Amino acid sequence: MSFRPRDTLRKLVDAGIDPDSLLILEKKKADYLELGLPRQGIAKSLALEGVLKFEGRRRINYHKYHNEWGRGIYYPMLMDHYKQNREELRRACGLPL
Repeated sequence: MSFRPRDTLRKLVDAGIDPDSLLILEKKKADYLELGLPRQGIAKSLALEGVLKFEGRRRINYHKYHNEWGRGIYYPMLMDHYKQNREELRRACGLPL
């Protein structure tokens, strides 16, 4: 099965996620809340597709941890496709430009 950036971006938008929020990974690793994802499970599914990569855990408070996510093997391909087709995708999905 080959990686299809357009299908992955469509899944993100259908889940109510703004793909611009993934651009934060250009600089650092982040947890799912910093990435703008509503649930940890979406980050896990992106990891299975190769877009994100598990980078460890960060302690939030005494009892809670959040997983840290970094760039996966297909992250550059996804972001290149998104940057080239940003306006078209946002217009088609009804997101603000």
